[in-house]
Amino acid sequence: MPGEPRSCFVIMPFSATTACTEGEWSDFFETVLKPSIENAGLDYECHRSSANRGNIVKAIIQSLNDAHVVIADLTDSNPNVFYELGVRHALTNRTILLAQDRDFIPFDLRTYASHVYDWKSEAGREELGERLRALLLEVDESPERADNPVSDFLGGRVQADSKAAESTSERNAIRDVLLGSLAGKGSEQLDIARIAKLHREVGNTVDWRMMIRQTRAHFEEVWPKRIDELSAAEQTGSGIAEDAIYDSCVPTIEEFAIDIAVVEHLALSLADGDDADGVISLFRIMEDWITLSAQPRSGRNLRAAFGSPELLALRILMNCGAKAADNLGFDVMGALLGTPIETRVRSGQSRLAPLPAMRSMFFPEALLGRADLGVLYIARESWKSPLVQHTFASRQQDYLDGLARFLFVTSLVADARFPDSWGKFYPGFKLISGASATIAALIKRLAVTPELVTSFAALTGEDVATFRNRFTERIDALNNAALGGRYFTSLWDFVPNSI
Repeated sequence: MPGEPRSCFVIMPFSATTACTEGEWSDFFETVLKPSIENAGLDYECHRSSANRGNIVKAIIQSLNDAHVVIADLTDSNPNVFYELGVRHALTNRTILLAQDRDFIPFDLRTYASHVYDWKSEAGREELGERLRALLLEVDESPERADNPVSDFLGGRVQADSKAAESTSERNAIRDVLLGSLAGKGSEQLDIARIAKLHREVGNTVDWRMMIRQTRAHFEEVWPKRIDELSAAEQTGSGIAEDAIYDSCVPTIEEFAIDIAVVEHLALSLADGDDADGVISLFRIMEDWITLSAQPRSGRNLRAAFGSPELLALRILMNCGAKAADNLGFDVMGALLGTPIETRVRSGQSRLAPLPAMRSMFFPEALLGRADLGVLYIARESWKSPLVQHTFASRQQDYLDGLARFLFVTSLVADARFPDSWGKFYPGFKLISGASATIAALIKRLAVTPELVTSFAALTGEDVATFRNRFTERIDALNNAALGGRYFTSLWDFVPNSI
């Protein structure tokens, strides 16, 4: 970038804390943070305040005001760092939060840009460098995006989003629509159709992002407690018979599903409008759910309880895919199958992968790892929702056809892009009622519609010639595919294998 380097100011402890000695803090800054930022290719000059010269407070306040980006390390909850962070939030945006443990990030800041890091391992340092570069690129893409409670609730010195309504009356109208969380008290009164329409018109405004943050905060507060409560109430026994798993687990899953109705309704409305950006904006909510299911827990654990958030994330993603497949909305299907989902695994390491590469999600812990029951749950329980029925005009077969198509496309994309994640095809669509006829009809459409072939090839990341050449072998494999006896395919009629 031309011109003078931009300033990145780091606020962090100077003296020894529980996590690091004074020397380790200096070493972390000089050998990890500073090189990561200055070598990111984004023209930054990184510094932190000097603890031994001049008027320290004046210099810090001036740096907090002047810096293009501030990075705050909240490890060990140092009071000076929190004071300086508060000053920065009162001044402007473009602040990134770091910590060596998520517990150091206060509850009311956890929904903003942050990263939990391990700097003492080579892999951890590399991951931190990559994450910092990604966060700095996000700053360049949206330099005035609200990233703290002061900007969210008072406006601060932040300029309105360029896509937001310009007049005060329009902006107040937007806030009236978006005010609040998509879950919890009052959420059932939100005008979801209007909210979805608003996103198509003005995009991810400050108020839209605030709604997402409030929704994430609600689930982060409520669901971990519910997992613990349900696990504590678990009755000990000799286990669950295989044919009783579904009926035993679904009541627990529904303890969580009662909270997702509005989120699911909004996601389906956005998918129905082929609003890919809108659907992606909801990923942050579902990423939290998937991560929650992956968190290690001590004491008694009820699999149906701790696995429920991840299964419900899969349910919403699948239902959005069903609506997109029903509409042949390739923007939304492309977003669902190609956009990386950022979560954390049990080890604490981050995972960044699109849905077809996340094999474990299709074997939900909430149903004791049974992939067939996962498909059954999504198809059966989703249709009980009046909102899902409304989206598909009360035509259940349209919903089932859309779900079968999306699962079929998912299997093609998984084979083309992520064969190492699966090792074999994922034939879950075979469990959907009427899937044989649905997939056969889709293949016939492909055979006579070159434009459709081009769109499907784009989803797999292949050129049209490669997609056509591999299609026959893929369909033959899918016709014969089964996973560990957990798919009941005796009623499956082989479908045509050429286009």
